[in-house]
Amino acid sequence: MSTIAQMFAYEDGSLAGGYSTENFMEARVNIRLVMICVEICLRNISCMSVFYNTVTKTCRLHENVFYNTDSFVSEAGWHYYRAVGDPKCDVYNGFVHQRDAGFCYRAESDLLTKTLADSACAAKTSALAILDSQKKQDVVVATLNLLSTKAPAAVQETTVEPVLKGCYSTGHVVNIKKELTNIAMTVQMCFAICQPLGKTHTLLEIQIECYCGDLQAAATSFPDLTCNKICADGKWCGNLSGMLATYEHVSTSTAGPSFVGFYIGATLNTATNQWVWRDSVILTYNDFDAADDSLLSETCAVMASDVSYKWYSEACSYTAGYICQVDI
Repeated sequence: MSTIAQMFAYEDGSLAGGYSTENFMEARVNIRLVMICVEICLRNISCMSVFYNTVTKTCRLHENVFYNTDSFVSEAGWHYYRAVGDPKCDVYNGFVHQRDAGFCYRAESDLLTKTLADSACAAKTSALAILDSQKKQDVVVATLNLLSTKAPAAVQETTVEPVLKGCYSTGHVVNIKKELTNIAMTVQMCFAICQPLGKTHTLLEIQIECYCGDLQAAATSFPDLTCNKICADGKWCGNLSGMLATYEHVSTSTAGPSFVGFYIGATLNTATNQWVWRDSVILTYNDFDAADDSLLSETCAVMASDVSYKWYSEACSYTAGYICQVDI
């Protein structure tokens, strides 16, 4: 590709060897040079990228950008280029220039909190996107639908809780050590010490003593009433003479959220209960989902994949992808 052409288009070599029919605008034939193909695209404000075939000299214009070859028709000679409409929109580093909306943006699928997403955009000399029109919303949705990182399958979230296994003597426990004595002892208080230590069991004796250890596989339990002293939380808390109320650390896996969100630059002003953009301008356009029942309780806006990337309010500690914007 010539130096002149590089000033107006970015070639993504990973997408060579085919073309797409999605968001197709028109095709031109007998186009001698790729720079002419790119120039044709730049003359049409809706054109965002082109495919050019160096063998057949065919030029195909498209209204969107592509990130993978999922929708491609394989054919030799094709090369893919994103149009560069403004040098401030750094398409060489993943930004997309939607010239029709005067909008330069980049979608990131790394899952971050809102604060970290702000920092990540700032590191790219950008900020979280202001989607203040239906056109910008549609453009970003089209991009998210084309990303290879679609909404993941439900993530397995694992929790560990102490579950009463029975009453055992100290002789049935290995690696045992007393960690705490407290007159207001609870099972959770002791578990909070034992679980981070990597022990498999939380053990309590005479209502006030916390032990951590690993119960032997062949251990035989005594009747529960042998450990009938009660902790401050009302649970079995051992007895005298080395009898331990023994709680096993049980892991439970549950399905987490089945959608992925993307932060945008809208937050709730809790003083006025109004949603504002990062520049403090009150939203005159929004695409919040009608089913969102937390609009005045959660304070950050995300585009949610499970509702076709309509907006949902989430806690700003939620980990999500994010959309960065360069103001041009």
